[in-house]
Amino acid sequence: MTAWNKKSLCLVSGASQGIGREIAIQFAGKLPSGSTIILTARSENGLNETSSLISKANSSIITKIFPYDMSNPKEKDFTSLLSAFSPNDWEQFILVHNAGTEGTGRPVKDCSNPEEWQKYMSLNLYSMVLLTSAFLKTFKNDEKTIIVNITSLAAVQAIAGFGEYCVGKASREMYMKVLSAESPSLRLLNYSPGPVGTDMVDRCISKIDFSETRGMFEKMKTEGTLVKAPDTVKKLVNIIESGLPAYLRVDYFDRD
Repeated sequence: MTAWNKKSLCLVSGASQGIGREIAIQFAGKLPSGSTIILTARSENGLNETSSLISKANSSIITKIFPYDMSNPKEKDFTSLLSAFSPNDWEQFILVHNAGTEGTGRPVKDCSNPEEWQKYMSLNLYSMVLLTSAFLKTFKNDEKTIIVNITSLAAVQAIAGFGEYCVGKASREMYMKVLSAESPSLRLLNYSPGPVGTDMVDRCISKIDFSETRGMFEKMKTEGTLVKAPDTVKKLVNIIESGLPAYLRVDYFDRD
């Protein structure tokens, strides 16, 4: 039995648009009847749109939206959300950490405001840590749990103008590695989706101070080489279907 044949409770953060929305839709198309997908992001309207698209993809999937600002995370909020679901009702638990932001685009030497760093890391790291903690404490079954972290090349390669983003993504990846070392029964995946053609690309072009990095995004957009969200999520779906080990890191451009 593959992961997609199991009645699952799945939570996707950053699910109101972009990659997060596509993950929720494609996962819904694979999961069996009675599975539930919890969608969380700041935009309630965006979450409702994602929920409607899921219903079109698979009307037997139950959705629950949880509008929430991840820049001010509290574990008790996540615990309260998850406590409505009995651990005994599910064959599998899936947690997808997709929510995140790209940062200011300023040179890292100019990122000297501790309050800005606190807000950035709260949204991009601390929310992930607290949500994971609440998820694992609530369902208490590592053998049935898959956790996916949407990462980036920026986690392992320095990119000018992406200082905050690089630090946040690298921290998330190390968190997953330590979690695996401490809880080897979990199935953990750091998945780098490649440079996907979302609104983030336009924001990067408009605000990154470094011409080389800005030009890289402009070239990919002009030449049409940005990765399409459905394509990269399809690869993610196939990775999960093939069976996950205790820990794995995969980039979209890795050979299958």
